[in-house]
Amino acid sequence: MDTLCFQFGALLPCSSGSMTDEVTGLAFKAEGCFGTCPVLILHINQSGRATLKAISHNGPMRGIYKGTLTVEDWAALIELIQYINPLHLKRHYAVSWTDDQSYELTLDLKSGRQISTYDYGGLGTIGLEVLYKRILALRFSQKWKRRAKHVRRY
Repeated sequence: MDTLCFQFGALLPCSSGSMTDEVTGLAFKAEGCFGTCPVLILHINQSGRATLKAISHNGPMRGIYKGTLTVEDWAALIELIQYINPLHLKRHYAVSWTDDQSYELTLDLKSGRQISTYDYGGLGTIGLEVLYKRILALRFSQKWKRRAKHVRRY
């Protein structure tokens, strides 16, 4: 069993070394479940500029939104990503049951490399769970400007 450390407000496996390649962009997609799971697509670039496609179950948000993450929120997100070291993530995770939500995470790195993982059930690793919660919280913690009322599903 891994040793746990209290990091980023959660118990995470202690990291022996974080990723050194710089994250220059992030794409996150939350797909629906049999219920009221949020469905959205979020793109964030290195300067924190973001586009959120709020498709369904995102509180009062529905449509396409633009915004810029605060410097602190972007830095905290990147620090967490580097801590969980996505270079060691699997490309695919899945729970054994059905009708759950799935997440797709794609990271663009300064080296030109792209890292993607698909997580059916959202329980791939403890670090990913914490990251998903942080990303989903951005819907309500940032200032968003609505750009379009209607959004295609994907």
